[in-house]
Amino acid sequence: MESHECKHEADLAVVKSDVREIKTILGRVERTLSGNGSTGLVTKVEVNRMAILRSLAWLGGLTIIILGACGWAIQSGITHFIGQ
Repeated sequence: MESHECKHEADLAVVKSDVREIKTILGRVERTLSGNGSTGLVTKVEVNRMAILRSLAWLGGLTIIILGACGWAIQSGITHFIGQ
């Protein structure tokens, strides 16, 4: 039998190097997303989302109160708010 001579050793070395680099990059991405002991991006996004929802709830509540007060003033005929 004749011996096998591998012609793709250089290609395999490049692929192995690329895989090692991809693993390093994915590790950094995972640490950034999960936080690695600190607050990660996933947590920060959720906290920001909840803060925006609370702000919108407050804004909606204040809008309803203001519109209700204006409607009450108009309905009850109180004109001293508007300036007679």
